[in-house]
Amino acid sequence: MSRKVTLKGNNQDFDPVDNATTAPYRFDINLFELARVIFDKRRLVLGVTIAVTVLTATYLLLLPNLYTSTATILPSGKSNNFSALKNLVGLGGALSSPDENSSALYPVILSSNLIVDAVLNEKYTFIDKSQTMAVLPTEYFEIENRDRLRAALRNATSINSDNQTGEIRIGVETQYPALSQAILSNYLLQLEDFNRNKRRSSARDNEKYLSRQLTTVKQEMQGAEDALESFRKANLDWAISGSPEIMKEQGQLQREVDARSTTYTLLAQEHEMAKLEAQKDVPVIRILDAPSMPTIKSGPFRRNLIIFSGLITFVIMTFILIVRHLALQAIDGDGKGEYENLRHDVEAAFPRTKTAINRIKTTVREKTPLIRQ
Repeated sequence: MSRKVTLKGNNQDFDPVDNATTAPYRFDINLFELARVIFDKRRLVLGVTIAVTVLTATYLLLLPNLYTSTATILPSGKSNNFSALKNLVGLGGALSSPDENSSALYPVILSSNLIVDAVLNEKYTFIDKSQTMAVLPTEYFEIENRDRLRAALRNATSINSDNQTGEIRIGVETQYPALSQAILSNYLLQLEDFNRNKRRSSARDNEKYLSRQLTTVKQEMQGAEDALESFRKANLDWAISGSPEIMKEQGQLQREVDARSTTYTLLAQEHEMAKLEAQKDVPVIRILDAPSMPTIKSGPFRRNLIIFSGLITFVIMTFILIVRHLALQAIDGDGKGEYENLRHDVEAAFPRTKTAINRIKTTVREKTPLIRQ
């Protein structure tokens, strides 16, 4: 006797057998059966896990130890009294702008191509295990392409800034402790050189502007003085003659000289003040911890990685066995009809895959008795 099923929203009944309509297949998951499948295949699971673990251990043993040299820079520059409050209310991103001479810009400067290229152009001489070595970054990283070389150095460098205290921690990791320290020291030297010679600030720009203006005003003042001197030489008897025209022109020339002299004096004072401000405006790198000489490796952590690889392999193998068991259960059980329909649809859509599907089906059926033993 066929089972009648009524569709909601429609009063018509239909026979699922007559209309070739079946309910979706539901996997019958039996935990004890799954455990038995895994137990029966324990040799395969353990074998693959051990093999992957051994390969991972071999690979990790071939890797050299890495050592990280670290340094800490204290914050500098003008602090914003409201920065902490802005961060608390979520306004510290777009509304807060760091002081142009603040150390908040150091991470950006250290990561720039200007500093990175300067570090890469240096040849580093150091002592490792009582042996003097001289290494170029291109030789150490074994990379000639400039962009890839920059990326390799940035990957070996870590720059972290504390949002609350503002201190900056820098680290360089290589397989030689002394090389890590040398590269990090060069980073700090390049940062100091940038601050003193290349970094622009409003005070320094103002000093340069006043210097140019002072030179121009000085030339104009000297021109006015030369004109007054020439006029007086040409009219040596002006006091005797008492000519109004001569006295008027001399007064104009004298006022011009006085005006230029006053302007020059004011600019000279402003220029001296700007020079002092520019000297004070040079950011000072306040190093709390100098680049260290690492004695303990920072990686790789072989034991943890080996254990992790073994656990991951075991979980993946267990998952594969469970999925395979459920797939075989669906193919050979109540879901066989749905599997056949799917196979026919795939063969119709991709005719060339029919041979491949038949091979997979034959392989699965041949291995089914082994799994269900």
